[in-house]
Amino acid sequence: MNLKLKKDVINNPELLPGTSGIFKFHSGNEILYLAKTTDIRRSVSSLLTSQPEDEQVLKMISLTKEISWEVENNILSALLKEKIELSRNAPQFNNLIDPISAYVYLSINFQKVPYFSLSENTLQEDYYLGPFFNRFFLLDFIAVLGELKKYPACESDNYPCLRYQNGTCSGWCLKDSSETAEMIVNNYLVINEDLVENLKIQQQLYFNDLEFVKENALKEQLEVILKYYDLLKFFHTVKQIDLNFSYNNHEIKLQKGQIEELIFEGKTFNFPISKPQYRSSEYLAIEKMQLSESRILYNYLKKKYSQKIDQIYFDSVKNIYKIMDLNGE
Repeated sequence: MNLKLKKDVINNPELLPGTSGIFKFHSGNEILYLAKTTDIRRSVSSLLTSQPEDEQVLKMISLTKEISWEVENNILSALLKEKIELSRNAPQFNNLIDPISAYVYLSINFQKVPYFSLSENTLQEDYYLGPFFNRFFLLDFIAVLGELKKYPACESDNYPCLRYQNGTCSGWCLKDSSETAEMIVNNYLVINEDLVENLKIQQQLYFNDLEFVKENALKEQLEVILKYYDLLKFFHTVKQIDLNFSYNNHEIKLQKGQIEELIFEGKTFNFPISKPQYRSSEYLAIEKMQLSESRILYNYLKKKYSQKIDQIYFDSVKNIYKIMDLNGE
């Protein structure tokens, strides 16, 4: 473990490594806060430069005397170390500093505009997907499909809007609701492989024709779509991931995409699993507190157990079509 005085870290952030690991804020023998990160220097510096409205963070920093850190090979190793440390310690500020409050769900209404909106929770009667770390990414995705495919990007409940009048929307608010619902399912709730392939072909055509500005713009739009579809596959599969696997000589047991048991250096650690009763409208939604852990695990498992993940996804897509009473191809 590396330990430095807070004032030294503030004066020289380069003391911290820009690598994965865990870090702790100390007040003498008391651990005030600990967390995993993909970049120790960035995360600690972000906390040390918090804005005045972050009252709990500022209070924690005012009490901090030292900052320590442990470097790990990757974020999965950091996650395991964080869970072990939190099972042994109860830092008072870990429950007070709440990064998950910024996470949002994509809320979908199949019957009326706006079809898409962002929600802090899943309490209403809409269909929910998420949560997502970044609300601006969701807005970007909606805008990208709106531009490329003339799909809805409604900003209010007034319709038809200016986008329909200027020809940048196909007027989904004026179509039969079943047609609109089918479009939403096939592009926002299921990975549209044909869309991705056609965009890749168009990108190559731009490149071949030396239209590099168009090629680069489409490349950036495609990156947004692929990132969304990767997250979508995660939400399809995460609640169905129950398996045991070995990692760096550690034994890990997963239930519903969460670590239930960990054998680490010969010691067994058991952790509580979140098992809420989800409604059908929350089929692609999980609790905010589960997102970080399950996403890290998924990113590892999708490479090592790609066939299993793919099969879970295909089965889940069939369920989506049943839930929506649509015929999937």
